[in-house]
Amino acid sequence: MVVRTAYILVFYVAIRELVMVGGAYFNRIMVAYGIGLLIVVLFVMVRCLDEGFTRNIAGYAPFPFYNDHTSYAASLVFLAIYVWNGSLAQQGLKRKVLHNMFFCLLVLALLVSFSRAGWLSALVALFLGVLITFRLRLARVVAVVAVLVAAVVIVLSTRSPMNANLVDSYSPEAGYKVSLVTMFDFSHDSSNKERLNRWKSAIRMAQERPLLGYGPGTFQFFYIQHQRSEDRTHYTIDSLVAMPYVTKTWSAGPDVFIRTNPQVLFMSGGTAHSEYLLSLAESGVIGLMLFGAFCIAVLWRGWTLRAQPLAVYAVLAFAAYAVHALVNNFLDDPKIAFLFYGSAAVISAQDLAVHRRFGLKGLRSWFVQGD
Repeated sequence: MVVRTAYILVFYVAIRELVMVGGAYFNRIMVAYGIGLLIVVLFVMVRCLDEGFTRNIAGYAPFPFYNDHTSYAASLVFLAIYVWNGSLAQQGLKRKVLHNMFFCLLVLALLVSFSRAGWLSALVALFLGVLITFRLRLARVVAVVAVLVAAVVIVLSTRSPMNANLVDSYSPEAGYKVSLVTMFDFSHDSSNKERLNRWKSAIRMAQERPLLGYGPGTFQFFYIQHQRSEDRTHYTIDSLVAMPYVTKTWSAGPDVFIRTNPQVLFMSGGTAHSEYLLSLAESGVIGLMLFGAFCIAVLWRGWTLRAQPLAVYAVLAFAAYAVHALVNNFLDDPKIAFLFYGSAAVISAQDLAVHRRFGLKGLRSWFVQGD
């Protein structure tokens, strides 16, 4: 609870104040973040060049900077949107070329990350970017896209593969075709089936404690007892990671040691693979409603502010993660929490600036301006 509160105070409240002073401060922060991520991207690329650009390698290539490829892909999407948005505002040829080169590198890194949720969130950002750029009517375009997406989901979910055992996004020989085909396959794909197991467990936890949930950070300890035998996969665990599985490669004492498998978190049962269902299980209906209201408010205000360049980045990035959060949850990771709450802070700061510029009367003015 303390950590999550600190994330909000630092990544949302503090950054909002900086943006209100001047957008240049936020740009400097993002440049620093981009330099750090560039080092990680180069590290991953070199590692994949050495071991191969495959789904199996992509799963652990970003480690130790990221626990897996999904959170790494989420960072790539955030920064790719920022760099693309920044390239449109650049006037000099050198700066524009530099931005475009970095953007292409980030897109390439996203493609070889084999993160299906990352790809989907990037497509959502692209779709909204097209709407903003060409000023298309949102309702009509959304209706057309919804029909197309529904058709694709129906086709992919009802297909019968020749050999179901081979159609698995976790198989060593899985490539782009398998990754795309299994995106909506909840019948054979082990990754998706285990997600269903976690989602159902989260709902059962919410049914037991519907109002306030089990508490922040507790899903990993309590969902195990809410699993059902019919939902099990070969990735399902029945208990927390036992001490024998945490092996030591070097030790400076009984409590201080370097582990050979640090990506296996001791005393962790995993997570819900959904930001929304995790909130439901840990914070109950009240927590989910608050989190949902926050996301809707940010997206709504961001869309109304889309004429401002920095707000365009913020709303596209926030929307992309809102989609990614359907199947993954990373807000306990400061690398993602900064990007998520920082995007919301940009929209909030620019919204406050608009209100102050035009002036508001009465209670709303007191709330917004603090006068």
